[in-house]
Amino acid sequence: MNIQLKNPSNLPFVFFLMIGLIWSLVYPFAYNYVETFVIGLLITLLLFGFEGLKELFDKMKAPFWFPLFVFIMLHLIDSFYMTVARQSTGNGHLFDHTSIHHFDNLHGLFEKVWVAGRFLFSAVNEELLMIPIVLMIYNLLKRTRTGWYIASFCSAILFAFLHFTVYELNAWIFVGLAFGRLVFNELFRLTGSIRAPMYVHFLNDATVLLVWML
Repeated sequence: MNIQLKNPSNLPFVFFLMIGLIWSLVYPFAYNYVETFVIGLLITLLLFGFEGLKELFDKMKAPFWFPLFVFIMLHLIDSFYMTVARQSTGNGHLFDHTSIHHFDNLHGLFEKVWVAGRFLFSAVNEELLMIPIVLMIYNLLKRTRTGWYIASFCSAILFAFLHFTVYELNAWIFVGLAFGRLVFNELFRLTGSIRAPMYVHFLNDATVLLVWML
């Protein structure tokens, strides 16, 4: 991970962008998923420049099957975790995403394709938002190994909180979301490319979407 913080003077702008993102989540509108993408892109450009953006999408330093392996392992862990959580709470809908209720009420094919596409696009916009935030904190902490894990943990907490509009946030969901974020961050560290967490995030969301459709 050689992506350097090139413009630390732009940190105040990043702070205001994050405030804007939180505001848009509190008061959502039809295209706020695009806003997440734009904010992630702006944060990357403000802090790391065009060269940093290009480096984010470098070729993976891992075999092509590695993201698939991580996805399978993550899916197995998630399935076990959710089963334990549902049985412990007696709530079979504990992990329901708000989109599932919206999806169930759609009848037209175009509407379903549109909603499904928006849901799957989160693999792109969420990674493009969270990975630069991890790198920002990592660089501010002098790029040490400890700094990386602190940055990863902080981003996991933020990632979980940013889902408060689509999940009923409780301890079970919070821990599950934070754990997933830690896995995505570590996948980026191991492969040196944002492509890997995007692939796994996409496969994970596609699996969820397939369950909704069945």
